[in-house]
Amino acid sequence: MLKPTGQNKFTLVLDSSQIALFLTCPVQWHKRYVLRLVPVGYDPLKEEQAMHAGTYGHKLMDIYYRSKAEGLNLNDTIERCFAYNPDRDLCECGCPQDLHKEILTLQECQRCGKCLSYRPHPFPLNQDTRFLVQNRFKDYIYKWKLNDFVPDSPQHVEIGFSEPIYEDNNNYFVLEGRMDLIASLQNQPCLVDHKFQMSTHWLYGKSVQFKNYAMISNLTMLVINYVRLTKAVTEDTMSRDLVTFSRAELDAWKKRLVDIYFDIKSAILLDTFIPNWSACSGYGKTFKKAEPRYCWYRDLCEESNDRIAERKQDLLFKIKEATWRPW
Repeated sequence: MLKPTGQNKFTLVLDSSQIALFLTCPVQWHKRYVLRLVPVGYDPLKEEQAMHAGTYGHKLMDIYYRSKAEGLNLNDTIERCFAYNPDRDLCECGCPQDLHKEILTLQECQRCGKCLSYRPHPFPLNQDTRFLVQNRFKDYIYKWKLNDFVPDSPQHVEIGFSEPIYEDNNNYFVLEGRMDLIASLQNQPCLVDHKFQMSTHWLYGKSVQFKNYAMISNLTMLVINYVRLTKAVTEDTMSRDLVTFSRAELDAWKKRLVDIYFDIKSAILLDTFIPNWSACSGYGKTFKKAEPRYCWYRDLCEESNDRIAERKQDLLFKIKEATWRPW
């Protein structure tokens, strides 16, 4: 998040999720992304099945469109997709297998620098959901095979970026992320974002994430590519939502985005994060299914005594060890 540049500049590196959460509630952003607090009973292996299903689905899409861009025929492409074993993808250090470079007899991780051997970490997605993702992915291929995206190249599939958006004598602001696909659809250039969902809901087409992607890619057409994992199959199970942007709209967003970075900088320097009480109801923020989906941190915000709030934080929360990076 905050990174040294070798110069006396305030350097702030953010992704779309962090920016969106700061706009939702600065306190949530600070506790989740700066302090990295999660409830002590939180178990991502059990409680993040929807996220893991999306990760698995995105990987299949990655292999599928990369193979298409390489010129493989449909049968070979499908065979390559289902040869992928997610249980061999990540090491126990949390980094991908391909980042472990063999040096003499060791396989040192080039990202974390702490791991000296690759140890496969089983992918935390139950078998029933794996089969559901696989079957829906097969349905997706055959539904769209006559009217599908044509990737620009293998390098335009899963495109990580780290883009400076503002720099002056005192500040250096960087936007990071990963775009799913840059392609053409019916000969029209477009940006594609795959969305795997456990239930049907529609996303706002001009969200922070989508505006950032359009701004970075310099493309004015975006397609939200929905793949729903609901048991009942309807016309919305696999659907595509077209979103268009104007150049003026993206220019205005970049100016607004820089202002948001300055707001975050100010909050960090002043160590002042103002709660947004309208965001306490949350969305999917609880890990106990019997509880309403309130924000994890509501008890801390509601405590008027600072010392008691600190004590609650120590008792009720732990620090999440792994830090997520978009690429």
